[in-house]
Amino acid sequence: MSANSSNEIKQPIEKPSSSRIESFVSDDELGFIFPPLGLRGIVWFLLLFAVIWNVSILAALFQALRLSDMEGVFFLIPFIGVGLVTIVVFVYVTKTEVALLVSRETVTLSRTIFGKSFTQVRNYQALRGIERVICYRKNQKPVYGIGLEFLGSRDFKFGSNLKENEKRWILSTLQLFHSKT
Repeated sequence: MSANSSNEIKQPIEKPSSSRIESFVSDDELGFIFPPLGLRGIVWFLLLFAVIWNVSILAALFQALRLSDMEGVFFLIPFIGVGLVTIVVFVYVTKTEVALLVSRETVTLSRTIFGKSFTQVRNYQALRGIERVICYRKNQKPVYGIGLEFLGSRDFKFGSNLKENEKRWILSTLQLFHSKT
């Protein structure tokens, strides 16, 4: 990533009117608060999959326990683990709030779920690039988000679930703020 990349935005883009993202911008800092994803889009599929998977596995587990089939119980343990992971992922995407605060000294990315925050802080002077990046692949197609590249530290990637107009707005805001350094 590079601050001078081809996808750098030179002029401000207005916040989309339909966006639920809270934001503030001043000369010395800016911030974004991304609300939890909630029940929309792919989350409905995840919920349906988690329910069907877990009900099926629990039915098989109860049947194995009823028949005192310990081999069957041990066989189902990895499947129970997958079921637990689907529940954790569902809760994470529907309940996690993400906040980004950029000041002239630090860049802070915080994820909060059920009142517990997981915060990462980087030195603003180490920020080398802000651009649209591939966060992951879905069906062999890239899913883009926003990336902040830091010298000597792990990069921040976020916003893969945002609408394209929200990504453009956030990118332009971040890049313009960074260009005023």
